[in-house]
Amino acid sequence: FAFVFFEKNKIYLARDSLGVKPLYYYKYDDTFYFASEIKALYLCMQENPVLENIDLENYIKPYGNYTPIRQIKQVLPGSALEIKIKNRKLNEKIIIYNHFSNDKKIISPKKAKKHIKETLKNAVSKMLIADTKVGLLLSGGIDSTILASLLNDLQISIPAFCVGSNQHNEFEDAEIVAREFGIKLKTIEIKENFIIKNSQKVIQKMETFDAGQFSTAIAMEKLFSNVNTRVVLSGEGADELFGGYNEAFAMLNNKIQNQNRFELEMLTATRNMYQRQLARLDKLSLSHSIEARLPFLHKDFVNLALS
Repeated sequence: FAFVFFEKNKIYLARDSLGVKPLYYYKYDDTFYFASEIKALYLCMQENPVLENIDLENYIKPYGNYTPIRQIKQVLPGSALEIKIKNRKLNEKIIIYNHFSNDKKIISPKKAKKHIKETLKNAVSKMLIADTKVGLLLSGGIDSTILASLLNDLQISIPAFCVGSNQHNEFEDAEIVAREFGIKLKTIEIKENFIIKNSQKVIQKMETFDAGQFSTAIAMEKLFSNVNTRVVLSGEGADELFGGYNEAFAMLNNKIQNQNRFELEMLTATRNMYQRQLARLDKLSLSHSIEARLPFLHKDFVNLALS
């Protein structure tokens, strides 16, 4: 969620704990602007915009409230921004309202496995509640296959969608999963001319010149332009919570020495998702009036993963 409310001479801007939803603001003299997109604030600017330096070396950016335009900031995940208005002056205060808890540790693999399945199944069940048709983004990888399996356990059949190119796709894996669980699968091929034609539009939608995000964003543009449901379930977040990246697995070659570093890396990756994956998914899906829901990032499941 991201929302704004007024109370007497105060404005509060609040954002969910992981920053699934974006919320931006801009101040100039005694005027305060806020929006869910940078483009809206850009149109309100009373000064020449200053672009931040392009950071080509670091794919994962440090935690912070900056955006590609220096004067426009974003509300940090898990926080509220209080703007106090007094004598036409704006005083800014950040309120940290929520941290995910990782105090309790589950050390039994059997118990962990049971809790993971139960908690994720509950999250999937809650995210199926909608007044419109729900779909599944199915790559054939571990994360989306787990969601397909849980939907099967719940005896719910929904359509699935998979995107790829003739150079790189996961159609075969996705089709195996679809056959296993009786899912109707739509495969969507992206071609070179689509990339050339839509590049500028996609950069405008995702509101960043971060090259690391573009390849996935252009694929999402093709995917969401062919999805015929208004809500989709996505496996986003599982890699960050459970170390699904090759670099993370490499740390665990020596489990005793690297376990603490592994945990720190996963916490950092999860905490920083708001700057990359979550913003990209939110902006690309909603530009097609499609709501993407993330069972792996349900609050109960994140707390469990951190234990």
